[in-house]
Amino acid sequence: MDSITKLRQQGFSLIELMLTLALTLLIIGVIFTAVLADGATYEATHASNQLVNKSRMNLYTLRFYLQQAGIRNFDQIMSNEQPGPATETIGSVNWSWNEGQIINAMNDQTTFSGALAGSDVISIRYYGSDAIDGEVYQCDGSTLAAGTLNTLTFYVSNTNELTCLDASGTVTFDDDFDQLQVDFATNLAGDYEYVNANDVNDWADVGHLRIAVLVANQMERAQNATAQTYNLLGTNYTISGDSKVRQVVRDNINLPNNRG
Repeated sequence: MDSITKLRQQGFSLIELMLTLALTLLIIGVIFTAVLADGATYEATHASNQLVNKSRMNLYTLRFYLQQAGIRNFDQIMSNEQPGPATETIGSVNWSWNEGQIINAMNDQTTFSGALAGSDVISIRYYGSDAIDGEVYQCDGSTLAAGTLNTLTFYVSNTNELTCLDASGTVTFDDDFDQLQVDFATNLAGDYEYVNANDVNDWADVGHLRIAVLVANQMERAQNATAQTYNLLGTNYTISGDSKVRQVVRDNINLPNNRG
């Protein structure tokens, strides 16, 4: 074999090698891109599922506690004992309660200490009970002694935490809450027209709540998005872009113990 043929064979082998390397790198790049895409898709799905579960659990918690409004034990019902008129300082705000009033609220408040400005605050009153009549609970999960009157307040803190406040202390239930809104409807003549706290004429008539919360969950691989607008009970709220997924969740809550 002459030297020219050897050179041609060597040159051809080099081209083959370069083509093989190029194809290999291309295939590796495609596989790497696919793996990254699958990872991002998995994380997005996982974050969304976590958000759904988180939203469901917190709505259940709100419903569980708020439906305690107006609870009395058997002896109090028989004697028609009601929570008396009172003025309480909660969150640096003076709350006025009428005779028998078991629910109170602030709409889009800006003065409740520690609460997210522009969000709602809701308070309820109820008595403790024993195991025979059915136990009731305070913010920290402890049972409330029979005959003891408790005022319990829910709000979103200025650090975006769903917060419960009563005599047992200030308890954080969950984080990444961007907004809380509550509307109210009366029991009168089947009237279910919901209004905000500012437009409630008589709290004794309120028998139904409509609650909406804006919940978020972190997604590490998400790119910083543009600002998004969410509608809660007819009002729009704009959240700056970040790496979180969000969801508005709603629930209607009946207040079976309100005398309205």
